Amino acid sequence: MRCLRESDGARQSLPARLIRRLSGGAVQVPPRVVPKPGAVLKMSPPEDKVLGPEDCPRCGFEVVSEGAVYVTAVGRRWHPQHFVCEVCALPFDDDEHKYFEANDGKVYCSEHLPSQYGQQIRGACAVCGEPVDAQNDYFENMWGEIYHEHHNAQLKECEYCGSAVCQEVKPGQIIACKHCVEVAVTSRKTLESIFEDVRKGMEEIGLRIGDQQVKIGMVQQEQINKNAGVYHQDKASTVLYPSPDVPRKDRVYGILVRNQLPEEYAETQLVHEAMHIWLKMNRFPSNLPPTVCEGLCEYAAYLYLTRPGVGDLEDDEIHRVDEIKFNPDPVFGVGFNACNDAVNLLGSFSSVLGYVKQQLWFPDAKDLKVKHKSNISDTAKGSSDESSDASTLG
Repeated sequence: MRCLRESDGARQSLPARLIRRLSGGAVQVPPRVVPKPGAVLKMSPPEDKVLGPEDCPRCGFEVVSEGAVYVTAVGRRWHPQHFVCEVCALPFDDDEHKYFEANDGKVYCSEHLPSQYGQQIRGACAVCGEPVDAQNDYFENMWGEIYHEHHNAQLKECEYCGSAVCQEVKPGQIIACKHCVEVAVTSRKTLESIFEDVRKGMEEIGLRIGDQQVKIGMVQQEQINKNAGVYHQDKASTVLYPSPDVPRKDRVYGILVRNQLPEEYAETQLVHEAMHIWLKMNRFPSNLPPTVCEGLCEYAAYLYLTRPGVGDLEDDEIHRVDEIKFNPDPVFGVGFNACNDAVNLLGSFSSVLGYVKQQLWFPDAKDLKVKHKSNISDTAKGSSDESSDASTLG
């Protein structure tokens, strides 16, 4: 048996993920257990009772059809309160606790379905709902949903995390997996709260924007495209700059973020746009090449996600880091990697910022002179000529 886990590269959503075969153990059918909370009292028909077509298989009493509520399953009628797993006695539903019919004519949940013809059941397929035989190949996406191998080619990838989307996606809907839908930001108030965390996190990595006024908007993609420049078209966010005629103390920036982004994704977008604001506050040249400007913002998001003190990264955060590092975009991805190379060359992000402010480009190892390093260090220390609200490089 092979369990092909997406988190180990089964779908190869990102170059960092490599295919790895896993040997999953067959699920052992446990003995009868004490009913869990929500379970009903177990019962069975009298041994001498011959069940009629309208008798409930669980209690043996007739299910009166006229005016009564009943469940029809596996060719029989059941009292709703008696349609439960034979082992754990928990009621079935159409989502997490599906029912399966065994050869003994009884119904079980996927966890307790007995072995039949040598099969061991891993669980219910997240696509079709049928049992997944643990002795055959199957997939498990990065959020723990399992599905038959033959579904893999037809499934779409989540726009946000790259995982297989096991649920139906209707025309016009954003392609998003169950997990990303569940953790989506649904209100501007929540988004504003996330941005306040971003302010604090950026200050931890030496990119302070202080009390600078920033208005946050949660909008549809069309509004982002309407306000964004060329390189932010169809991206999930963009920044709005105040008029240069407005005095610095009165300037208000804006950030537009696509409606209902997953929380970690929205946070990363806010960091990226906040870095654009930081560059403007610190009077970086307005004619920075797009690759340089977007590369600096992507590197700031990378530093934010991997900053010391945040603990082990969650799956969402790991994916965001991989997405930044392996982004094939000719501006965002190429810019990040050029910035990363420059950091490795000069030793710190602050040194790279100082160099870029002077040279409008990332340093090249082949022509970078040793004397630049001392100049860059001095430039970095004095690069903030804003008021007390401006950032200082760490």
